[in-house]
Amino acid sequence: DKLENNLKDGTTYAADSATWYVEALLNYEQANNAHNFTGLEFYKDSVLLNSINGEIPIQQLDDAYSYFDGVIASILEQANDPLLNVDLIDVSFAETGLKNGTVEMELVVSTGKGSSINYTLFEEDEDWYWGDDLGACGGNNSNEVTDAADKLEYKFNHPISVGQTGWFTSVVDVWLDGDDYPDNGYPGNPGPYCNKMIFLYFPGTSVDPPCIEHEELNYYLSKFDYIKADAQPTGKTFKTVDVKDWSTGQTGFWYWYVMYYGVLSENPH
Repeated sequence: DKLENNLKDGTTYAADSATWYVEALLNYEQANNAHNFTGLEFYKDSVLLNSINGEIPIQQLDDAYSYFDGVIASILEQANDPLLNVDLIDVSFAETGLKNGTVEMELVVSTGKGSSINYTLFEEDEDWYWGDDLGACGGNNSNEVTDAADKLEYKFNHPISVGQTGWFTSVVDVWLDGDDYPDNGYPGNPGPYCNKMIFLYFPGTSVDPPCIEHEELNYYLSKFDYIKADAQPTGKTFKTVDVKDWSTGQTGFWYWYVMYYGVLSENPH
């Protein structure tokens, strides 16, 4: 609000306040702050600002915010990994030694993978056919009679961190497929089949049933909490989900997420 409403009024901020505003906004918009990631990496960058009597004009803060925002976006884009998240963003001032009032605002960004998702990830050897209990594929040597839809359903319904428990009444079902959730973001769905948050593949010609590799399955895990919250009816709490695999012969393959929501109560009556 301050950036939008005060850019033209000449407002200035002391260094401590300036740092806090930029850092807080970047963390609010970009960071996960879960601090439970794996493979943490750190990135640094900086920008020079012109102070006025030791204070920073809000236009300069807007320039710094825009620059740092672009740096973070570039880090995620170059990684091209849907499981990579920003953990924490730190912004600070450093002395430049210059006599012209120039100050240096420094950025430190930490990123990590995977464990911010509230579901047990698929391992490298866990590739599964799309559905129909067709079993393992790719680098998976399992003989288990199951498929990707069943595996996703189990993980969706058994999160790492379980919320409040109780009894559900007034349960409703919400049916969703990939057309309801196109993926317009970056880095996006890593699989070769579609640009959806829910698996949907319509090649239009006769093909073998798709083998969904573990990276793509982990992508669907990473999107489920967003879908669950977005589809939640007012006054209802998520209960469970059925992942139904559907096809049209050999020309189309997709999932329905049948989401069940109800009124949650600690009282069984």
